[in-house]
Amino acid sequence: MVPLAEKILDVRVIAALIAAIALVIGAILTFLLNKRLEMNKVRLDMKRKVLLDALNLTDAILSHQSEFSKTAKTDFSMKEIRECYNNLAVVVKDKKLLYKFKVAWGYGDYEEEVDFSIISELRNMVRKELGFGKKEIDIDKGKAFLNYIPNSKPPKENIE
Repeated sequence: MVPLAEKILDVRVIAALIAAIALVIGAILTFLLNKRLEMNKVRLDMKRKVLLDALNLTDAILSHQSEFSKTAKTDFSMKEIRECYNNLAVVVKDKKLLYKFKVAWGYGDYEEEVDFSIISELRNMVRKELGFGKKEIDIDKGKAFLNYIPNSKPPKENIE
């Protein structure tokens, strides 16, 4: 008979034990990696929604500042502004982006003049924050704010 110690030290048993340990470690690492990827996706989805909501709110605010009679006004509330600002403060990395939204909403330094080109700046800053690149895509700042549909009738609210 072969002593028990020799059986345990048998190369095949050791190889099988190492393979089993590697499988367990691999499964644990895969689980942890998947959890991290899932959390990153949740964070990115949350950030994307918050930033797009902020852009839409900015459009609404700018629609009320428009000098053009053809601009359709979009309703918003102070509650929406506060919620949006709180959400932005939680998810953005770049504090300049947070500040730029405040400026667009009329809460920046009083020396800063806000015009409709700010929406273009915000779009490009949001692209950068979301990782879509640093290259500006909305470069026609004079026409960045879509205040009406060309060659169309003014909205009913502006018809007298």
